[in-house]
Amino acid sequence: MAKPVVQPYDRHDLVSRVLQLLAGLWKHTDLLVILLIALFLRLAFFQQGLNDVGLEQMALASPDAVLYLDTARSLVDNIPIVEKGLFTFGPGYPVFLAIGLLFGCGILGLVIVNILVSALTSLMIYRLARLLIDSYPIAIVAALLSATSYTSISLSPVLLSDTFFLFLLTAGLVLYYKALTDSHWVWFIVAGLIFGFAALCRAVGQFWPVIMILLALVVSRSTRSRLPHVPANTLRRRRYRVAVAVAIPVLMITAWTIRNYSRHDAFTLTLSGTAGLGKLAAITIGDIEDQPYRSVLKRWGQAYLDSTGQETFTLGQEHDFIRDRAKQTLSDHPEEVLSTYVDLLWQNINEISYLHRLVIPELNATTIPIEYWYKDRWLNYLSFTLTMIGLVILICTARYRPAIILGLVYVYFIPLSGFAAHQGSRIFLPAQTASAILIAVVLVTPIKGITRLMKSIRD
Repeated sequence: MAKPVVQPYDRHDLVSRVLQLLAGLWKHTDLLVILLIALFLRLAFFQQGLNDVGLEQMALASPDAVLYLDTARSLVDNIPIVEKGLFTFGPGYPVFLAIGLLFGCGILGLVIVNILVSALTSLMIYRLARLLIDSYPIAIVAALLSATSYTSISLSPVLLSDTFFLFLLTAGLVLYYKALTDSHWVWFIVAGLIFGFAALCRAVGQFWPVIMILLALVVSRSTRSRLPHVPANTLRRRRYRVAVAVAIPVLMITAWTIRNYSRHDAFTLTLSGTAGLGKLAAITIGDIEDQPYRSVLKRWGQAYLDSTGQETFTLGQEHDFIRDRAKQTLSDHPEEVLSTYVDLLWQNINEISYLHRLVIPELNATTIPIEYWYKDRWLNYLSFTLTMIGLVILICTARYRPAIILGLVYVYFIPLSGFAAHQGSRIFLPAQTASAILIAVVLVTPIKGITRLMKSIRD
C-alpha cells in the first residue's frame, strides 16, 4: 500500500491564513471594541471584588449561588444529588456549571466563563437590533448600553443564573427571528432547544412558548402584507416548523414538571416559582401586621410543623405549604395582595440592584451616596420611561414589526417581576434584551433627524 503523501509545511500559507483572519476581524473593529469595553468593565469589577472579599465570597455572594454550585458539584462527583437545588431552581444552570467543572474549571474558571457570557450578550443584542430594525447606529448604541449596564456588570462575577438566562434569551431570539424570516429547519430546532433550556434555568421562562407563538403571528402577518402572493405551501411549511419550535420547550418544561410530580408529588416546574407566591403572601401579611415578611414565613412554617408533629419539611410538603398559604392569603386579603403585587412590580422594574454592595463592600461609602442621589432625582425611572418612548417612536415611524416584537419581549417580564422583594433590576434584567434596543432608538433618532435637517439646509 502506498504511503500517504505528507504535504510539506508551508510557512507562507500559514502567514497568509493568519493575515486573512486578522483582515476579517478588522472589518468588525466596532464589535471588537464593544466586546473589549464589556470585558474591561466586568474584569475591573471582578478585580475590585477580589480585593474586597476574595474569590469565593464574591462568586457565592448569594445563598442561591451556593446551592447552584453544590448541586453542580453533586452532579459531577456522582454523589447523592442535591435534590433541593434541582427542585428549587431547575436543572439548567446547575448543568451549565457542571459542564464547566467537568472541563476542569474551578470557581475562578466558572466566574470567568460567566463574565465572558455577560460580555457576549452585548453582541447578541447588537445582532438582534440589526435583524429587527436594520439600523447600524441603533444596533451599536444598544450593544454599548448592554456592555455598560451596571446590573449586568455587577452580576457577572456571581454564580447566579441571571447572566446565563439573559444570554440564552437573546441568542434564542436572534435564531428564532432568523428562522421565522428564512424558514430554515435548523434555526427553528436550535431556537426551541435554547428557549427550553432557558426555562429550565429560570422559572420565568416557562410561559415563553406563548410569546413564541405571538412572534410567529406578527412576522407572518407582516410578511403577508408585504408579500401577498407567498405560496400557500410555503406558509404551511412555516406553520409546521413553528409548531415544532414551540413544542420543544413545551416538552422540556412538561418533562421536568412531571419528574417533579413523580418525586415530590408537586406539579410545578420549580419550587422558586411557588416560593414567589409565598413571598407575595408573606409580604402582604407582614405589611398588615407590621412585621418583616421573613418572620411571617418562619411563623407559618413552625405552625405547620407543630400541626404535623414533624421537625422539618420534605420538599413536596414545602411546596404544598407555600401554595396553600398563598391561596389562603389571596382569599382573605385580595385587595391587599393586589396592592402589594403592584408595589413590588413597580419597584423591581425601576429599582437599583443592590447585590454589588456584597461584592465590592469597600466602595459602599462611594456607591451608596450615588444610589441615593440617583433615586432622589427619580433617575431610576429613566430606563422605563425611555423604553416606552422608544416604543412610541417605532410606532409613529410605522416600524410596527419591531415595535410589537420588542414590546412583547419587554412586557412579558413586567407581570413576572412582582413576586420578589429587595431584588431590584436583577429580577427585571431579562427585559434588557428589548429595553437596550428601544432606548437606543430614543438616543439615535433625534441625531438622525438633526443630521437630515442640516443636510437639507446645506442642499
